[in-house]
Amino acid sequence: MSIDFEKIFNEGYEKVIHFTISSKLSSMNQLFNNVSRDYFDNKIIVIDSYAVSSVMLSHVLFTVDELAKGTEIEQIIEKIFVLPLPSGTREKNYIKIESVEDYPLRSFCV
Repeated sequence: MSIDFEKIFNEGYEKVIHFTISSKLSSMNQLFNNVSRDYFDNKIIVIDSYAVSSVMLSHVLFTVDELAKGTEIEQIIEKIFVLPLPSGTREKNYIKIESVEDYPLRSFCV
């Protein structure tokens, strides 16, 4: 399966949010960051899921919900990956999705 970013942008979308599997397991994150920078003026927002499988899916589904609510991309990324703690430190935040049946799997571009 290939992703046709040209087609997506030609359809009028301004940005694409693209999740990659963990950069610790694959070089896809770096590849898509390079593609975004070199060919699409950084309009592809590449997010390292730091995960695979269900954790990655939870990030995608959460993002779809937040975009539907009108949340800005930067705020979504902050909510997914950085949770402020009382000590002032920060850690990764993983969103738990109760059931994927509530989420139709579909492409979602902004």
